[in-house]
Amino acid sequence: NQAMFAIIVGGKPFRLSWESIKSDGPKNFFTEFFRKRKSTRIMHVDRDPETFAVVRLWNFLQDFFFVNVGGRSFRLAWSLFNKGWLPLYKAQLNYFTGPVKDHLAIPNGNGIQTPPYYIDRDPDIFMDIISYLRGYTIRIRDEVHHKNLLKDASYYALKGLRAQLLASRHILDGSEPNNREILLHLQNVRPANLVLSGKEVQYKHENAARELLVQISHFDIVNIHSVFRLPAELSDADKRKLRELGNKLSVCGVDDSHVIVDEACAMTVDDRQIRHLEKL
Repeated sequence: NQAMFAIIVGGKPFRLSWESIKSDGPKNFFTEFFRKRKSTRIMHVDRDPETFAVVRLWNFLQDFFFVNVGGRSFRLAWSLFNKGWLPLYKAQLNYFTGPVKDHLAIPNGNGIQTPPYYIDRDPDIFMDIISYLRGYTIRIRDEVHHKNLLKDASYYALKGLRAQLLASRHILDGSEPNNREILLHLQNVRPANLVLSGKEVQYKHENAARELLVQISHFDIVNIHSVFRLPAELSDADKRKLRELGNKLSVCGVDDSHVIVDEACAMTVDDRQIRHLEKL
């Protein structure tokens, strides 16, 4: 894909990679020419070079765009901002596929090259968001970092990222999510979205019922008597939230003083990973 070819249009050479040449489709005028003439990487075309340059630029802008975030320039692929969302024709828009794309679609008739679209936000936070969208795992440094990520996820209308930030205080996983599960911080669980299916609690999200996984920020384990049913001290806010959820599900006698674990449970105690419950 990175092999370079020379296309000489009206006497003016253009150096293009094979990946760029086939960006108009796997079969086009240029790909067919070089496939039939495998011994050459040079092509002469008797056409206007300026028109050819404009066409190539337009094709490039269909795939990429430039933005300036807080004084730092970024070249980004449009496909990055469709990651994890419904297709655009279903109107699942965010800041980039909405306002930015609309702005760049306005033709500039004065012949002057305009600077990249400017966004007055923190470029370091934006770089973290881009890394997440590219599939990397981002470690949240502290509560200030978490709040700033949440603010900008809301600003850019990236709903999937915002949902992950509401669920996690430590790590952002940019890999494709498991659509059958949803992880939420306990305080962010909405009682109205709870569904009791047999003995399993499910959560309505994006018009689908998903298995609910709940994260609790902090609790203290005290006086261990059994490795499967650990006495625990939750915060008053978490106790109130559990009772609220129990009332919604018509569950009597919510136990907010114990944590139930099994041998598949992964735990870290005092920064030490516990592989077997007996080692507690």
